[in-house]
Amino acid sequence: MKTGETMLTERRNEKGFTVLELAIVLIIFGIIASTVFVALNFYSQEQRRVRTSESLDTLQTALALHEIFGCLPCPARLSADPGDMDYGREQRAGEPIPCMGACDPTSLTVVPAEDETGTIIVGENILIGAFPFQTLLDNNVMEKDSYSNYIGGAVKRLSGRASMDGWKRKITYAVPERLTTLTNYTPQGGLIRVLDENDESVLERDGSGKYVLISHGPNGRGAYTEDGHELDDCVMSACFPLPAPCPGVKNRNENENCDNNDGVFLAGLKSDADPGYDDIIRYVAGTPPNLWENSGKDDRGTPNPADDIQYITNTNPGKVGMGVVSPDQRLHVDGEIQAQDILSRKLCSLTPDGNPLEDCMPPDVIGGEVANMKCPAGQVVVSIEQNKVNCASPFAGITLSDCPSGSFMAGISSKNGIICYTP
Repeated sequence: MKTGETMLTERRNEKGFTVLELAIVLIIFGIIASTVFVALNFYSQEQRRVRTSESLDTLQTALALHEIFGCLPCPARLSADPGDMDYGREQRAGEPIPCMGACDPTSLTVVPAEDETGTIIVGENILIGAFPFQTLLDNNVMEKDSYSNYIGGAVKRLSGRASMDGWKRKITYAVPERLTTLTNYTPQGGLIRVLDENDESVLERDGSGKYVLISHGPNGRGAYTEDGHELDDCVMSACFPLPAPCPGVKNRNENENCDNNDGVFLAGLKSDADPGYDDIIRYVAGTPPNLWENSGKDDRGTPNPADDIQYITNTNPGKVGMGVVSPDQRLHVDGEIQAQDILSRKLCSLTPDGNPLEDCMPPDVIGGEVANMKCPAGQVVVSIEQNKVNCASPFAGITLSDCPSGSFMAGISSKNGIICYTP
């Protein structure tokens, strides 16, 4: 009997798992696998964001170095692939000489610039394209961009990898056209508007952005692949991610950075209320300008002598008004201007069209030599003429007399003599 029990027990042990037990094991395995998958996906996306941030850092450093030449680069063609001659090169007639010639807008997106009210600024455009990595020297960027390529064993350019985000898509680059030329570039310049999700400017001066760099994020809306194909159009409905039927209203935040119809870009926060927006954006604003700066020439371009600092320049890109709400001249004054100090060789009257008259007066006509601008002891200045002061005794011609009885002297007037006071 003992032996029978033993054999029976062994047979029961050989039956294996039941269907229920196997189902439980699979459920547990599925839970573990899904947890691991979520963790791996989160880690992968985080690494892509880190890689994107590193690329944007590299590009911003490269742009700062390029500004030493006196301009910002033109964008490259977004639709170019690695086999094209202009792949990663700025669209400029004078390329590869930095800042020489104007940008060629033929293969770029050209949109009008806007002021803070949304009004189009006539004659001012924003150029949109890919980042021109093959135009920019690496120099000090090389420690951040280990994939840079040597050209001729000496010159080092940025790598194409640096111009891609973590999802291996081209980073979009937008720049005001005026900042891409030597003649128009100024550190204070900037015409790009960058808003937050509440339509508020994130710049200290609205519309002062010098450039914008955009990674179109995980969903890639509006991005271009390495071989120049648009990954997906910029149209995203407001009811994303729900399927149709869906109203044909665009997701404004997601579309702002790829609608290519204005110089306005969005640097908003990603939130559950707006799951469609996932862009990563970098921007730089023009430095706050000094309203007036010493200049080597006047506003008509006439050079001044090397030792002269009489000319000052209004650096404001618009018009400045003093006592005027809406100035219609570069400097529009309603009233009088008083100056405490004047550093100028001449003070001139102007004709109605703004040209100086011939009857300019040197300030030293008023000031004169130091020796001629002093009065002898006991005298005071009564007038200025012929480069010197005219002096006189303050009491000349005064008849001194006594005060009447019951009064006493309270002072002396240069006109009336003794001043008496009766208590």
